[in-house]
Amino acid sequence: MKELLLALVAFFVIMSQHALAETVKVGLEPLPPLITEDGKGYTIAMLRAIEQVSELEFDIQIMIYERAKKSLKDGSVDIMGHTPYQSEVKSFYTYAQEINWSVPAVCDFYARDKVVLDNPKEHQLGTPRGNGGFFSELLGIPMEQFYEARLENLLKMLYKGRSSVEVFIFERGSTMSTIKKLQLTDVYYTDAELNLRASLAVSKSNKGYRLKNILEASILKIDHDKVFKTYNYYLNMPKSGKVVW
Repeated sequence: MKELLLALVAFFVIMSQHALAETVKVGLEPLPPLITEDGKGYTIAMLRAIEQVSELEFDIQIMIYERAKKSLKDGSVDIMGHTPYQSEVKSFYTYAQEINWSVPAVCDFYARDKVVLDNPKEHQLGTPRGNGGFFSELLGIPMEQFYEARLENLLKMLYKGRSSVEVFIFERGSTMSTIKKLQLTDVYYTDAELNLRASLAVSKSNKGYRLKNILEASILKIDHDKVFKTYNYYLNMPKSGKVVW
């Protein structure tokens, strides 16, 4: 009887904590291995760990980057990512703010012909939807040189030699893991030397500032290094070479 009473007390404590939890809507762009299209990845694992040390529950939706930005702006999501930490276009920071957290995000140029990578900025560039304006501003390349589409489609176009995508630029982990998934061979890369970091953003609102404080405090309570341990594989690769899988 005593054991049953203790079990019931534990059950109701857990249920009361769940009832008090605040549901927070999150919009995340696929960025394997940090965010995968099926809602997994290192950053998802971090958010689930935050749920265990806070009163937040995350309703995670996978969407393209452009939609995530618009959703944060109109309030249909409370958190979006990943953003290029402190390097987004100026207009972004009129309605959004990043939390004080980030992980390194190496971006590369990719091509079938490694000679093209000697002067990648002179060619037609492909990048996932919502990223053209960012790379255009950061690299000083006219927006007209960018062609935006889904990550997988762009890599297929690059591989088949479509003129609209002579060079591809994006984050290393997501690009290389997709190249492996598609089993594409003879693709070369070189570091774009952008020194970017990936972060999460909230709105510039009372709720946004409150979430920012909760997220930053919660991250300090979890084993961050353990969560992202194997992600270091991509960070420690040579600056240029042939993509192997």
